[in-house]
Amino acid sequence: FLSNHQAMKCLEFAMLPGVRAAVMVAGVAVIWLYQRDLKVRELAGERSWRSTQSMVRLRWAQYVMKSKGYLYAIQALRNAITANTFLATTVLSLFTLCVGYLFQILQNEFRWLFVVQFGSAAACLLGSAFCFSQSARLMTHAGFMFPVAVADDESMADPTIACATNEAALVQKVTSSSAWTGTTDEAEFLVREALAEAQDQPPSSLLVPGITEASAACLMVRSEFFQWAGLRCLYNAVPCIAWILCGEYAFLVASFMLVKFLKLVDKPVPSSYRTVASWQHM
Repeated sequence: FLSNHQAMKCLEFAMLPGVRAAVMVAGVAVIWLYQRDLKVRELAGERSWRSTQSMVRLRWAQYVMKSKGYLYAIQALRNAITANTFLATTVLSLFTLCVGYLFQILQNEFRWLFVVQFGSAAACLLGSAFCFSQSARLMTHAGFMFPVAVADDESMADPTIACATNEAALVQKVTSSSAWTGTTDEAEFLVREALAEAQDQPPSSLLVPGITEASAACLMVRSEFFQWAGLRCLYNAVPCIAWILCGEYAFLVASFMLVKFLKLVDKPVPSSYRTVASWQHM
């Protein structure tokens, strides 16, 4: 054990501004290195929670458009949008509380340390609220795209091109009939509608040029990323709050604990029943 004199020397050394700054840098480096390692592993093809959920959103969007399960999609999107909206409003309330408390402290004593401490926490909370709101926004737009998106095939990018081979012959057949009394434009419109219905596609007048099934699926994948980023910003606010309450060394400890927690939440879901038990206890 250390004597009282040695303990005081260690305490004085630990409270030096340079040492405290080094502790803060170490805490930030721990979180940054974990995020960098996660990105490298994902680029190398290793599955994570984020990459798995991105693929799930993509396959889900493809399933909805293939099966025409728009009612099921509306229910799922409504639940997800409600959750993101609740998280955005809750985090925004915490941001308002944090900024208001900072202003109250600065009125009594202005210190740049307080500005940096509360500013870092407020930045994480504001970024979290922004990401949650963007996730809800993208899912809202994707919900409107599902019924009017055309197939991804290039020939279906414009419905008139997809039916060009049959359309000209059908239009000529209709207009040459003695029973037809309309114009050629009217005949082309009716032929397009009939071909669209025959191909089990929405009427050509309802399709939006440039909006394909890939467009809606891309929005769903991007909404998942913003939801992940919103949660990640919220998690990163925890060490900042520990810094405000207990100082730089608490920030370092909270950073290590955060990385340990992120390793748990970033694990992908198990792909077989044999790995379920180990996945729960890791």
